[in-house]
Amino acid sequence: MRKDGGARAGTFTAEAMFAFHHINAYDEADAIVVDIAAYDDSRIVNDLFLDHLRQANGGISRGSFRRYRLVPGRSEAQVETLAVETTELPRVATNRIGKPYRYAYGVDGPTGTFDTLVKVDTQTRDVTTWAGGAYVGEPVFVARPGGHDEDDGVVLCVALDAATQHSSLLVLDARTLQELARAEVPQHIPYGFHGIFRST
Repeated sequence: MRKDGGARAGTFTAEAMFAFHHINAYDEADAIVVDIAAYDDSRIVNDLFLDHLRQANGGISRGSFRRYRLVPGRSEAQVETLAVETTELPRVATNRIGKPYRYAYGVDGPTGTFDTLVKVDTQTRDVTTWAGGAYVGEPVFVARPGGHDEDDGVVLCVALDAATQHSSLLVLDARTLQELARAEVPQHIPYGFHGIFRST
């Protein structure tokens, strides 16, 4: 759709997929780029029901980090997988939303639930992970005041340790995903999805 009036600018086709979240989108000189945490089909919806997650071997469907490039004048989207990791609940640096960017942060669930944080480098396709034995929510990037690099800052994330029934706020180095600090809370914060950071 055209932003200046809403008329259809083009129609593009691609293989069917399912998604909860898009990662980011931006204009290039000759294309529109749309990055999505995409699944092959909608089985993930049923996989996330509690009775399925409680099964001993009830693994969940895996998504991947997919890039869709829409080139005006063409009828098919160009599709490539940037990372095989799910990269669900994705976030990018706030000042890169809707603009070209390099890094995205998200969660993955190779063991059946979201227990791994991932950082995807969209240029090199390198993936950095953090897995600390906890269920994790949406990672939120917070830039270092005065920082210049896109990943100069920290990643904040609420983590639930099911064994101790306590939660904490993880503070990770955004460059390496190494743990810098952990603010423990004396009770559990129910396992959830989205997080937010607000400066005061």
